[in-house]
Amino acid sequence: MNLVVNARDAMPNGGRITIVTANSDVEANDDGIEPGRFVTLTVRDTGEGIDEVTLGQIFEPFFTTKDAGKGTGLGLATVYGIVKQSGGYVAVDSEVGTGSSFTIYLHRADGIVQQQSGLAAAPPAEAAPAGEPARELAPAATTVLVVEDEDVIRGLVDQVLRGEGYDVLLAANGDEAMELAAGNRVDVLLTDLSMPGIGGDELADRLRAGAPGLKVMFMSGFAEGGHFSAASMPPATAFLEKPFTFTMLSERMRDLIAL
Repeated sequence: MNLVVNARDAMPNGGRITIVTANSDVEANDDGIEPGRFVTLTVRDTGEGIDEVTLGQIFEPFFTTKDAGKGTGLGLATVYGIVKQSGGYVAVDSEVGTGSSFTIYLHRADGIVQQQSGLAAAPPAEAAPAGEPARELAPAATTVLVVEDEDVIRGLVDQVLRGEGYDVLLAANGDEAMELAAGNRVDVLLTDLSMPGIGGDELADRLRAGAPGLKVMFMSGFAEGGHFSAASMPPATAFLEKPFTFTMLSERMRDLIAL
């Protein structure tokens, strides 16, 4: 849905959207796609196209080229998160003035799928690109409580952290977070600062009253400053300013856990 909406928006004067599914056997390539047997979903448009600089940013959360009020910058980030969580890949081919083509690669399930569970065997783990060190997963049994009232952002953060190896608990507000914390061990609280009801700073104070060793990372669309600055934050506390990238979230979380 997000790919088709973006294709439509790229053609303000009309055009053609083409959706194609296919079986694809991928051999060695320079696109970072693991060789193997895939099913593909391609969405092509005849729209304005994407310049090279923008192509390098399109999957970052909150990045958008649309006018204010016409896009959240989360559509393609959501696509990327869903596909990567499924062990797949997204390839983009676009030039200014010639339209764009997005192709999703998902591992093909060959043979008979087990009927008891309805699930095929999990695809092999994604290997690090040649020349890059293998990604180090999170410490075992590290549980992060994510509190965010925006459904899309909460889902994206969940996908990123699970992909890094963390156990994740999700709450849409402070009350839900308090209930989850009462019945589960929580190592890190990752919370938005501004939420209806219990705010992030109050939530952190309440949870730390019962768990003094709790580590806390605050998220906010407002830069550090005012009453809530880096200098005023207690120990084992970090701040992540929105918008942020997947890499920024992962690195900041690792730095906090290492404290």
